[in-house]
Amino acid sequence: MFPLLIYLAIGPGLAIPRTASTSFEMVAQAALEGSTRLPLWQLAYSLVFFAVAGLIALKPDALTQRLGKILCPLLLALIGALFVGCLLAPHPYGAAAEAYQTHPVIQGFLDGYQTMDAIAALVFGSVIALNLRALGLTEAHAIRTEAALDGVGAGVLLGVVYLCLAHIGGVSGGAWPGAKNGAQVLSQLAGSVYGRGGMALLAAIFVVACLNTCVGLLSSCASYFHQRLPKVSYPAWVALFALISVGISNVGLNQILDLSVPVLNLLYPIVLVLILLGAIAYVSIVLMVCWKETHVAAPGKDYEAMLVLGAQVKPDGTPSLQLQWRLEKAAETYRQKKVPVVVCGGQGGNEPAPEAVVMRDVLIGLGVDEDMILMDTTSASTHSNIKNAMQLLGGRNVTKVMIITSDYHLPRAIAIAEDNGLTAYGIGAPTKLGLRFWLKNHCREALAWCKYWAVKYTHLPLE
Repeated sequence: MFPLLIYLAIGPGLAIPRTASTSFEMVAQAALEGSTRLPLWQLAYSLVFFAVAGLIALKPDALTQRLGKILCPLLLALIGALFVGCLLAPHPYGAAAEAYQTHPVIQGFLDGYQTMDAIAALVFGSVIALNLRALGLTEAHAIRTEAALDGVGAGVLLGVVYLCLAHIGGVSGGAWPGAKNGAQVLSQLAGSVYGRGGMALLAAIFVVACLNTCVGLLSSCASYFHQRLPKVSYPAWVALFALISVGISNVGLNQILDLSVPVLNLLYPIVLVLILLGAIAYVSIVLMVCWKETHVAAPGKDYEAMLVLGAQVKPDGTPSLQLQWRLEKAAETYRQKKVPVVVCGGQGGNEPAPEAVVMRDVLIGLGVDEDMILMDTTSASTHSNIKNAMQLLGGRNVTKVMIITSDYHLPRAIAIAEDNGLTAYGIGAPTKLGLRFWLKNHCREALAWCKYWAVKYTHLPLE
């Protein structure tokens, strides 16, 4: 029920209609001031606005090309122009509003609810994943990693944007107190700094920003409801939400804002608690990964086979540094005890050959006997690594294995092997790639542990 309320709030119930109402208010300030036909102009504007947004949203996997490369950079440039104008033509800050004078932190949180950033962040993941796939990422772990990095980048960029807007708001609030909403305040400031051209600039900022937001919200909401009710097509959901939003948006911005306050005050605390708990849990799992990799039991000597788990192969067909270190550790271990060696790894979308084939060739060059190497060229995860290796070793009565992989990955690999009935030892190849790659690997491994527990305890088909 809660996800449904979230999607309705960021969808046709509040957020989508507000994108047209907010941007129209700016257009009206810039070009339609004093017109006696504002309701008709607003209806016409909302029809055109949602038609354009709906057409763009029909292809959610192309949003990177349409929003990321064109509309978003344009929006940032327009905001930057307004901010620079404020710096060049400074106005003094006005007194804080009454609510901010007594309880600034609480009021800031409550007003911050109106951005709906946190709520939207919970549901934009599917759109981001689609666009990452469209850019050529096919492996789940790569999509998760890039999505996490994109989230950090977006958070930093939004922080900079909000700092600029805070300065703009402080200046304009002091010069023009008593405005009913932020759109009116900003339009007055833009007109003061740049004249009529400034109001046109601000109108362009709002139209582009609201169009970006509307497209993302239409795509996310339509995807969600299409998954729940697949008999209704994705384009049909986009059209339905656009039509509903046309009607609600014509109620007016102030009325929508008044309606949104009780709804957001109900939903946002729950959302923030979920995000906080998720962040605490995630950091705890990352720390667990760090602890586990330093507390792997000393390997026994009675293993009967060796499993070398794959990693990325470069486009030129050579192993990545992580894979090279795993193979060197495997060759060193093989010289101590010659047992069958299973090399595990399929072929990723940007790899010229299966990882197992490259691993075999490198191991032969490092002195491992070719007739002792078995290849699993189809696996794409640690679970499939272990299962496919067991099948290859099926006729040898192997029950004890030595697993060679990167140090941060080793505890989970041992756990999966033990879940499959093996007695598993392990030797971790050190990862010596610096802080950035250390963070990337450990954060990704934390997500992999979450997937491992989901597969083990809920039997969800995540493989």
